[in-house]
Amino acid sequence: MSPLVSIIIPCYNQGEYLNETLKSVYLQTYENWECVIVNDGSTDNTEEIAKSWEAKDSRFKYYLKKNSGVSSTRNFAISKAVGKYLQFLDSDDLLEIRKIELSINEINKASGEKPEIIITNFKMISSDSKQILPAFCELNEKSFTFDNFLFNLFSIQLQCGFFDIKLFEDIRFPENLSAQEDWIVWIKIFKSSP
Repeated sequence: MSPLVSIIIPCYNQGEYLNETLKSVYLQTYENWECVIVNDGSTDNTEEIAKSWEAKDSRFKYYLKKNSGVSSTRNFAISKAVGKYLQFLDSDDLLEIRKIELSINEINKASGEKPEIIITNFKMISSDSKQILPAFCELNEKSFTFDNFLFNLFSIQLQCGFFDIKLFEDIRFPENLSAQEDWIVWIKIFKSSP
């Protein structure tokens, strides 16, 4: 049986990119997913776009909450997620069409204990919405060390990770930070791993 994957998208006033972001979810070759879209009190057309995708496909789940920042929004989305795996995605980024499929395939290849994290890259939408840009983080073997995470704030973006939801039983995004909140989560994950 194919495990359910929860794709988490926090949104705040990025409606101009959201259609492309949600389309990249919709076109995934792996079909057993839910997309948890959380609108953090946007004042643009985010709600209209999100609701149109929710009406199109019941795998999209839309929530509106009072503005309280990206950490609170991601934490709220985690509380709504019911999948075995989590994929974070910002509302101005894109998933490669086979991102979920290939991540699940890598997990299934493992004999014995299954990996809790699979790392791949992502793409970004340009600020004028006219170009698809590569991610600005370079993934290599040195990227996956505790020291790298500790000393390089933007070494691996959160969107690169494909996580077993069990990792987030005791880990949440720090709601007192308005930046580098994902860096703190990476550090907590590294510290909690044997």
